[in-house]
Amino acid sequence: MMILAGSAGTGKTSTLKAMIGIAKSEGYETQCLAPTNMAANNITKRIGESSKTIHSYIYDVEQVEDKIVCKPKDCISRKKGVYIIDESSMVSTVKSTGEFVTPGPLLEDLINHCRKESETCKILFVGDPNQLPPIHGEAMAFCPEFLSRVWQDNCRIGSSELREVMRQQEDSPILRCATSCLRGIEQGLRYEVPQNMGAISAGQVITTITPELQNRTPCLSSVVLASTHKEVSHMNAAIRKHLNRPINSLVPGDHFFSVSNMFINENFISQGTYFVVVASDASPQNWGGCRFQDVEVAFDLAGEKQNATIKINLDFVFAERPGLGSGQEKQLKHEAMKTNPRYRETQKERDDPYLSAARMRLSYAMTVHKAQGQEFDHVYVVPAWLSMWTDRFKYRHLYTGITRARKSVHRFRLYLS
Repeated sequence: MMILAGSAGTGKTSTLKAMIGIAKSEGYETQCLAPTNMAANNITKRIGESSKTIHSYIYDVEQVEDKIVCKPKDCISRKKGVYIIDESSMVSTVKSTGEFVTPGPLLEDLINHCRKESETCKILFVGDPNQLPPIHGEAMAFCPEFLSRVWQDNCRIGSSELREVMRQQEDSPILRCATSCLRGIEQGLRYEVPQNMGAISAGQVITTITPELQNRTPCLSSVVLASTHKEVSHMNAAIRKHLNRPINSLVPGDHFFSVSNMFINENFISQGTYFVVVASDASPQNWGGCRFQDVEVAFDLAGEKQNATIKINLDFVFAERPGLGSGQEKQLKHEAMKTNPRYRETQKERDDPYLSAARMRLSYAMTVHKAQGQEFDHVYVVPAWLSMWTDRFKYRHLYTGITRARKSVHRFRLYLS
């Protein structure tokens, strides 16, 4: 195994392309993998190699009662395989046991799958250790001691860190801001927002970002990134208001992403998949204390554009935080028990169209954590301010937000009560 670490602008992509070329010249089959759909799409665009999510490559997925259960996938046979794991800082070391169940921790399941699949197996972990760690667990893919324990047998683990910024990127405003944050992380400085990071008002953000929102592609090229769900909800509402869209229903042109894994027309859709409404003739329905709407959406599935009509829980879309209250959940199940004989018999949410309705969030603004592994042309960041965060974590949070940008990054303040 090998670790290739480097901060923004140090040439990870160029190095990776060269390493893949060498591996192929020596007879190795290569497979690029990433923790999320968007991260997989990004690596495909950057290096021109087909990429898959780790989950889709190592697991078969099926719905069992109200859970989506992952089982180890049968391995294909390779003589010599090189596996490139991009955005490795996001790979969790904690077993998933909620609505989405994995056999073991994702990082360990990944290593074991690759070893079984290839007689001669090499795994390359690529990423930026200065970005935020996974929400659950730590970024152990950059820890040789941990990787050695997972492999168990004698295993050589190489590690290389790229430190020098490539010459053609030295004058990038984005990179200058990122470098200021890196100094704060490495030197333990008191947290300050980089002075060279352009500042604009929240009103300017809204008027700047809204023209692009008229397009009907699922994924937008501009995004607002914030620290809290309250800030995210405020900006999503303000942007939709500027577009003269209704407060509590969806209309064509609305953009959102899936918060949980689900199935659409028998196809598994992972969380973080982007959608855009293309038709919404139906009016919202009240059922079980929540509001629902049937809409036709467009989305990408394995690189192909798809359309489908789905039922969406509107209360979830427009809630301040991504979730329903316990009272709402109980009322929904009570209504299903009262009106749906099939659900009364099976007690499975998938057997009721309202309990299994898609749970989405608007995608004009999102938290920095949610944006990790993605890239956008233009990024507007609310700098980290939460008092319970250490200065170092605030720098990592801001650094992660800044490095989501390809063309421009700006900061702005929100003053919410």
